[in-house]
Amino acid sequence: MILVEVLDRRFHVGQRLRLERLPAVIGRAYDCDVVLDDPYADARHARLAEEEGGVLVVEDLGSANGLFEDGRPARVERVRLAPGTVVRVGQTSLRVRAGDEAAPAPDVGVRDRPAG
Repeated sequence: MILVEVLDRRFHVGQRLRLERLPAVIGRAYDCDVVLDDPYADARHARLAEEEGGVLVVEDLGSANGLFEDGRPARVERVRLAPGTVVRVGQTSLRVRAGDEAAPAPDVGVRDRPAG
């Protein structure tokens, strides 16, 4: 199982989507495995797949606005995903995690900590 995290502008998780199988298509079309509400994403923008050896990759499917890795300015055709890698599809940032990974604890400010 794979989890796809849709990140907000501050890179906080806005949504987590569980994928039971790969390859998975990412885009605006309702029949995609990961449906994005992003006018800059193509209907079928990218594909998430597993290479031989278990390495996850995201591949651009010929989109108009491209695929970007970790805020780099140049478009890429393909990204090999290491833990924590963020990719941008349209204007949406995504991070992929292994299903057996624990979700990180939210940041708790001093005011938010329980007394005691």
